[in-house]
Order: sequence, then C-alpha cells, then structure tokens
Amino acid sequence: MVRDLFEVRIGAYIFNDKDEMLLLLNRDKTWGILGGHMEKGEQIEETLRREVKEETNLEVEMVKMFNISAVHELDSFILGFACKYAGGEIKLQEDEIGDYKWVKLEDLTNFNLTFEHMPVLIKEALEIVKAKN
Repeated sequence: MVRDLFEVRIGAYIFNDKDEMLLLLNRDKTWGILGGHMEKGEQIEETLRREVKEETNLEVEMVKMFNISAVHELDSFILGFACKYAGGEIKLQEDEIGDYKWVKLEDLTNFNLTFEHMPVLIKEALEIVKAKN
C-alpha cells in the first residue's frame, strides 16, 4: 500500500532587539521565514538551531513554539517558533537563500511573501518575543 505522508519542518520567526524580523529571499523570489526539515534522530530544538546556523550562521534563543501549519503544497507540517536573535554575523547559505532583510511589521506589505497568512503569524510571534522581554 502506497501512503502519502507529511514531513515535519521548522519555521523560525527571528526578531532582533529593534522588533525587526528576519526575512529571507527564496529561490522562487518570494520572501519568507527560515525553515528546514527535521532529520531522523533530532529533537525539535536541535533542528531549529541547526537550520538557523546552516542557513544564516546566526545563534537564536527559542522563545516558544506557537503555531503548527499544514502546508499541502509542501506536503509538510511546519512548526512555527518565535525566536530572538542571540548572536552571530549573517552568512547566507547562498545555494538556498538569495538575500535577507530585517523588516518592521508595518513594512511587510512591501514584500512578496511566501504565504499570504504570514503577516498574522509574524505579528503573533513578535508579541510572544516582546512579552518575554
């Protein structure tokens, strides 16, 4: 019997101390969050830290997992994490990411975002990060 299964991925909503979120330019020319696949044997937090380090060279503090989205186009569940920038200088994994920008919530309308529901999730993640301060 053939079964279509969903993968588990993480999505990192990373904010700096100016309440700006890190947006990354994808190969399809949309702007989105940092994300990646969970590897066999990893714990969720390990996946988050590994993907952030691999794709951007940054260190983050995971504040809270706040969302689970079923993304049928990707055959995946994406676990959304509100994160705070904790250190490092951005060095992009250039074969996957074309560019980056730190963006204020009110400026999101200037970007072609990967998913239309992203502004709602970004606002929620920012509120979580600000509440921790």
